[in-house]
Amino acid sequence: MGRLLNTILISIIVILGCQSYNDVPVKAVDDSVNIILPNGKIIKAEIADTDEKRAKGLMFRKSLTYSAGMLFIFDTEDFHSFWMKNTLIPLDILWLDKEFRIKYYYQNVPPCKSDPCPSYSPLFKAKFVLEVNAGFIKKENLRLDDKLKPETAR
Repeated sequence: MGRLLNTILISIIVILGCQSYNDVPVKAVDDSVNIILPNGKIIKAEIADTDEKRAKGLMFRKSLTYSAGMLFIFDTEDFHSFWMKNTLIPLDILWLDKEFRIKYYYQNVPPCKSDPCPSYSPLFKAKFVLEVNAGFIKKENLRLDDKLKPETAR
């Protein structure tokens, strides 16, 4: 019963908080959101919408299923930089604008094995950042300005 109540509370908080995401109506389930690719495939992305969640990201994960990822949600569009400190798996990183259009990306970003870790920054401002398995961008034929779609609340 406690887990169900937790899930409901998280869903309510995320749904109510959507106003700060430029009114993108996101349907959150278990603190994740489905993101639909232009080819119709779906990514189940965990939501990182607090400083703590964004700082931790996908650190210490030994694997990530192919159709999974993490969606970082920021309060404002900006040049949000990322690094791979304590990240054990290589990733593709996509910077998305407020309309979920791909504005910039890095492919096959390797884990950081020693300090100092390099930082990866976009050339354009972004509101959201999506991390997925390395090779995902190429395999799914994603391109700059492609529009992804968060599953909307019904």
